Amino acid sequence: MENTTTPFPLSARPQVTFHFSNSPAVHHRGNAYLSHFWNALSIMAPSTERAAMRVLRNARKGIEDLRLRADIDAFLKQEGLHTREHRRFNTRLADLGYEAKAAVDRADRNLDAYLDRVDAPTGLALVIAGEHLIYALSRDLIGDPRVLEGMDPEVKRLFLWHALEEVEHQSVAHDVYVYLYGDGPSHRLRRAKALKDATLILGDTVRDILTDLMAVEPRPQPRQRPELARFMLLSPGYGRRALAHTLRFLVPGFNPWENSGDLLLVEETRQRLSVA
Repeated sequence: MENTTTPFPLSARPQVTFHFSNSPAVHHRGNAYLSHFWNALSIMAPSTERAAMRVLRNARKGIEDLRLRADIDAFLKQEGLHTREHRRFNTRLADLGYEAKAAVDRADRNLDAYLDRVDAPTGLALVIAGEHLIYALSRDLIGDPRVLEGMDPEVKRLFLWHALEEVEHQSVAHDVYVYLYGDGPSHRLRRAKALKDATLILGDTVRDILTDLMAVEPRPQPRQRPELARFMLLSPGYGRRALAHTLRFLVPGFNPWENSGDLLLVEETRQRLSVA
């Protein structure tokens, strides 16, 4: 029986770098609310990736399967590179006067406290749930050109690259959990409960960062706020569709890579980015 469900060998792309010296903070359709939504995701990324890497490094000690260990190593390298490049963009935002240190520090404390408090299976379940939430955000980002339409080219390339690799490694934490602990009803219930915790932690963090960024926005235009709501709910309905992907996690028998279109999306996005 295969211990990994990833349908191809995973690899990191260390040669990918980005140059944000000309990228503005308001980079998506000239709308501060839309732009700071993406900026909040970028500012949060190093915190969530640090927590995921902490859990997977620890879990790796119990893995003897060579292919699954290789998947973990690629996962760790990808997440480390995501952290590096998002920090570069976040530094650019800070240079422009936009940062949310208090919200990030709070997220780090909350994640560390959670992982210190729970047992290893529950900590890994949180990572599985968090990775699925990020997959849900990534899937339509790479699959629907309307999502990033009108974005600064370099910021767009950053999010495409990151989303591609999140879709690529969507099953690694799940496979590690099944290898170490099993996949019966009690384990699926644990992972379902973890989705609630991951949603609260990530959702609260994005909200707090977005609030902090808008508080220092020098040219706020409240009339732009409805465009963010339209973007999320109507056209292209990014938030609505991400929610639909998220809820699939709760369907009995759900497993990563169920969506046959994911492989095609990965291939198409690799070609668009010319990084594979």
